[in-house]
Amino acid sequence: MTRAPSPSTSNDFRTPEELEAIDARAARREELAFWRSRPVLRHLYRSSRTLMSSPWALLGGALMRALHTVPYYVQYHSAVAPGSLNTVAVFMADSGGGKTVLQAQLNEILNFGQRFVTRAPGSGEAIAETYVSAVDHETGALNWRHPSRAEMFYFDEVGVLSAMKKRGNGGSTVLEYLKIGWSGGRLGRVLVGEKGVELPEHEYRLTALINAQHERSDVLLNADEVAGGFPGRLLWFNMQDPSVVDRYKPGAVKRLKVSLPKWPARGAVGTARYGFFHVKALPQMDEAHLDERRGYHLGTRGALHGHELMVRVRVAVGLMVLDGRTKLSDEDWDLAEAVMVHSRATRSLVQQRLTDSAMNGWNTEGRAAGKKKFAEQEAYDELAFEKARDQFDKAVRAIQERGDNVTLGRVKKPMTTSLEKYAPELLREWEARR
Repeated sequence: MTRAPSPSTSNDFRTPEELEAIDARAARREELAFWRSRPVLRHLYRSSRTLMSSPWALLGGALMRALHTVPYYVQYHSAVAPGSLNTVAVFMADSGGGKTVLQAQLNEILNFGQRFVTRAPGSGEAIAETYVSAVDHETGALNWRHPSRAEMFYFDEVGVLSAMKKRGNGGSTVLEYLKIGWSGGRLGRVLVGEKGVELPEHEYRLTALINAQHERSDVLLNADEVAGGFPGRLLWFNMQDPSVVDRYKPGAVKRLKVSLPKWPARGAVGTARYGFFHVKALPQMDEAHLDERRGYHLGTRGALHGHELMVRVRVAVGLMVLDGRTKLSDEDWDLAEAVMVHSRATRSLVQQRLTDSAMNGWNTEGRAAGKKKFAEQEAYDELAFEKARDQFDKAVRAIQERGDNVTLGRVKKPMTTSLEKYAPELLREWEARR
């Protein structure tokens, strides 16, 4: 945005363009300070230059993997209440933008000491069923597929979500299940005949990645989802970064070992009720939660922004994990806001692209409808003119048989009222032929 010079700097004769360039350089220095703040962030940034990829997209993938490694019994605890660390992220790019390549790039540059297997659920119910291999319906005991109780779900195309919503048979529930999973709530359902699976709340770890194109993301940002708060639960990463073209630096990529924190076992000394381990909020985080609650009760908190604070919490915890710690720091919280600035900007860009696409569609449809209406009207006018000509010719013959002069008033008298408007033109044609 172009900034006008301040009245207090009347001796500053720099142009708005020069001031804008100064602001851009300041923003660039601030962004570089972010990437230089920690070894893992520096590594991601340097790797992005060699891979010609967005550093934000690489960071998004790294955060999702870091959060996936957090044991399922670890919760976040603030002045308000415990909260889940389950996370859903969207990676935005036009077709061919390298969304599916991102996971392979992360394998090349980061070593978490474990493999990350992704699942592609075909319905909402399948999300819950993925965690369990069998259910003892007499006792209700679940046979968990993995001791970690952690699953990473992957939607390679946002169009898959759209198709699921449209087809029914469980597919329409997938976004609802992702919302519940994000909150760590009871996931799944038990059907008649003791079929189905229901996971207890906060007893599983869920991460989900959605690849999306801007113009196909209405399934995530339509009015219903905004009202339900789903877009505000998401982390948004833009995979398209024009600056990577100039920053490209060829060479071999290196693999950095991520030193994950050592978490206490469930139920160990120092853990909370039911054996949960709590990552405790910082004082400024507690105050932010209280401010959010005030906004909720006063009705000043918008649906689109209602969950963003907890998304920032997840980012801060992810940065903490990448740094090998189990306690949050002030820097985690500050760096998390920089990620949120990128996330909000990406979401705004998607919203704008959707709006532009819709308007173009409306214009195209409007032009097509206008052409159709014009053609229909033209055909109608042509048919009406021919009917008027027939009535005109009959009126002229009748007038001449009576021996009267042909005048406009005498011609119009026997004509249909809706066709009288053509009489003057027909009369001029008749007089020209005489």
